[in-house]
Amino acid sequence: MPDIQETPPSPANPAAPEPAATDSSLRLIATLALVAAVSALLVAVAGAVTERPIAESRARQHAALLRQVLPPDVPEPVERAFLAEDGSTNFVYYAAGDAIALEAETPHGYGGPLRLLVGFDGSGALYGFHVLQHSETPGLGANLASENNAVLASAKGKPAQGTAWSVTHDGGDIDALTAATISSRAACEALAQAAERLVQIHSSQP
Repeated sequence: MPDIQETPPSPANPAAPEPAATDSSLRLIATLALVAAVSALLVAVAGAVTERPIAESRARQHAALLRQVLPPDVPEPVERAFLAEDGSTNFVYYAAGDAIALEAETPHGYGGPLRLLVGFDGSGALYGFHVLQHSETPGLGANLASENNAVLASAKGKPAQGTAWSVTHDGGDIDALTAATISSRAACEALAQAAERLVQIHSSQP
């Protein structure tokens, strides 16, 4: 019987990585990194280019609102910070002749917070207000934003001091909007807040 020679098993020989595949992956990673860097740069440049025009547009809009709530003969108001007695900081807009505009806000609107920009003339009488934010019912409380609405018409010309800043239904001096008593009360609350701040500002001046 012939001898049978057993062939020893070949040692395991793991496949070596393919250089071509590795180079391709590195190129792909480098390309993606470059695309991300360029995209980030473009976003930053676009932001820098548009930031100034947006800021200028907002400033023009705010200046237009101030002109709506202040007498027409006053120059452009100057913004200053005022620390109220309750510790809150308010931005107040001073114009020549002691005309002043400031923001006032109440959480008690019918649909949520109500924020007004309120203007007083040099004598301390309310000249006008503009609704900056509201969630009132269209056709009812939302009429606060309408020109010459009942609240504005009855409040205009009333002095900050000595006026009962509440609706006539509650014994005050301000007429309410038709079928929108809650919204009208909220507006009166914001006007009262603005009037109180005005008195504080005047009392703090030498």
